[in-house]
Amino acid sequence: CKSRGQCTSIMAPRVYGRKVLATAFLSAVVTVPMLNTFHQTEMYYARIGEKSEPVQDLSKKPGKNKVGLCCIAKDEEPYIDEWVDYHLALGFNKIIVYDNADLGELLQWGEEKGPLVEVVPFAGVAKQKEAYLDCATKLISQHEFKWAAFFDVDEFLILNQHNHIGAFLEKYLKEGALGINWRVFGTGGRSVYSPAPVTKRFQFRFEDGYHPNRHVKSIANLRDINLNATVPIRCHYPELNAGKSQFDTNGHTFVGAFNNNGPTDVAVIHHYHRKSAKEFLKKRMRGRATINREQGKVDKLIE
Repeated sequence: CKSRGQCTSIMAPRVYGRKVLATAFLSAVVTVPMLNTFHQTEMYYARIGEKSEPVQDLSKKPGKNKVGLCCIAKDEEPYIDEWVDYHLALGFNKIIVYDNADLGELLQWGEEKGPLVEVVPFAGVAKQKEAYLDCATKLISQHEFKWAAFFDVDEFLILNQHNHIGAFLEKYLKEGALGINWRVFGTGGRSVYSPAPVTKRFQFRFEDGYHPNRHVKSIANLRDINLNATVPIRCHYPELNAGKSQFDTNGHTFVGAFNNNGPTDVAVIHHYHRKSAKEFLKKRMRGRATINREQGKVDKLIE
């Protein structure tokens, strides 16, 4: 995804200019409010050093039902601050990060982020499903959390019609699980890392028909997850108790990791999978928390 001819363009957030979705394939211009809002918060300013005010706890909104966010991360230090701050600004009440690095490097960072962030050292190979189950179990045991989302650090939830995750879920997730489709972003022609936020560096995504966009990531009602299943929570979706379903914001039910032509008007996952060309190569070489190193694919990329 390197040129306007291949990708959908997203202009910079309001801090840098008005943020819109302008496509090379559609005549409509669609606003994307959540990233726009985030780039104006004290949390964002404090992180990038443009303002000196203390970071606000933006998760304290009206509503008795709490929302947790579970992720597993490996060598994500350059990116995880932005991702955590964004989702706290969206209203998540707790973010539990499973640190898949060998030495638990994120522990100090987690302590500095405050009580809304918990870091759990979780080294090993193919640990994502195990981490998700542990996270769901933790949240259930606290008796405060109704929902849990299961995202990666390169996935940003965009709410197009709500300012707060709780209000969104009260309307769209009474029971079962909600599958939200990806919109995948490419390199945008960038070859190397730069210290600007990911959501500012990458402004072009693949068109709607791009095949990987059929993937979903899930938010589940915790009481409806089948914790006795062989694999209770997979990378893209949970196994649910009998009589419960996975559906999208249109109410369409589906099974598994894919929802072809799923809706994105209410909610969508911006998936910054590649970043720059060099960052993408480094990501492939280190392996992922779901599987071991993809050396064969790396060799092809180098060739």
